[in-house]
Amino acid sequence: MKVSKDKTARDHLSTKYRWVPNAIAVYVPTKEAEGIARKVLLQKYGKAKNDIDPIWPDGSSMRFLPIKGSGIKNERTREIVRKRMAYHIWQKAHEVTIDTNFKNIHDTIESFQGKAFSEIILELSNEDEGSRYFTHFNRAWSADPMIQCWQLSVRSHLFTEARTVMGNIKEYLVDVYGIEVEHFFSEEKNMDQPWMRALTSGTQDDDENWFDEDEDYVEIMIEKGIVD
Repeated sequence: MKVSKDKTARDHLSTKYRWVPNAIAVYVPTKEAEGIARKVLLQKYGKAKNDIDPIWPDGSSMRFLPIKGSGIKNERTREIVRKRMAYHIWQKAHEVTIDTNFKNIHDTIESFQGKAFSEIILELSNEDEGSRYFTHFNRAWSADPMIQCWQLSVRSHLFTEARTVMGNIKEYLVDVYGIEVEHFFSEEKNMDQPWMRALTSGTQDDDENWFDEDEDYVEIMIEKGIVD
């Protein structure tokens, strides 16, 4: 498909921003507070420690990179930013995600000791490497705009192991933190549906029955006169 030359067209924008880094907007009350906020955020979240990006209050792992309205004059700073942007773009291009049935991810319970559910999930790590399985949460599409659906962005080399962890995540959390963790799981389990398992397993096999055997929807529609 040829990409439109119209820079406001949807296909043009989707191609242009396909691999752009994720971003967070930080709002300040006044123009005067902008410089102060930038300095504080750079001090707290602008540097990596032991090759690990800073952890934000919601559990996300990323470095703060302020936006400049003009070009970067300092050559050393410009080179650092170039390398960081190249790394972020590489991460985005190789990003893999896992669908979840999580809800209320910013809430907490007493056994979390002040941490949000999102922090608990993002702290899960591989025992051998000590690397976290997940980097951040993504908002996923939902047919119901009143329901928030979430995906987890996974470190690509840990995807298979992370998917196994997610398969037993509710049982694990109940065992560690108690039955109250059910507050963070929706009743609808998309991962239990055959079509979802096929998508996430990387196979398109259709040897499973995708429809309930106890309901014949065609007959119901015929009875209602919807189809002949």
